[in-house]
Amino acid sequence: MAHTVARRNTNDYRPGRFRPHGSAEVSFDGRIMRIESTGPFNAELMVAAGQAMRDVLKELPPTGPWWELVRLHGSALISMEVLPALEKLIVDLRQEGLKSEGTAIVASEDVDGFKLMIRPYLAVYASNGHQAEVFSNYVEAEEWLESRL
Repeated sequence: MAHTVARRNTNDYRPGRFRPHGSAEVSFDGRIMRIESTGPFNAELMVAAGQAMRDVLKELPPTGPWWELVRLHGSALISMEVLPALEKLIVDLRQEGLKSEGTAIVASEDVDGFKLMIRPYLAVYASNGHQAEVFSNYVEAEEWLESRL
């Protein structure tokens, strides 16, 4: 039997006046939302990612508690409005009843600016009671998530 997966790409959304900088491929299997995100990022990408997340959750509703696995590519550098946009996304999803249990963030050493940006990213998650862990490789992140399912 084939495994059902819902997919969306932020390139398919126009959330505002400005084009999203960066892109995200969002897929969901009912338990793990996988987000392959290529930066640098702007606030419009956060809005487009939220729209993509809502669409995959509508197409394939969670089968129980679910988690996010975000893998960063290219650059983790952001414009100043990204952190407030990320916080708004986390708050809005929670208010809509679409909050995940937590997020695993994967970034290899070659992701530009990751060491500089990870603390502000994690602070946004923590201030909203959202568990987030950082991993240097995808296998470790998947093992961490599997241990929580």
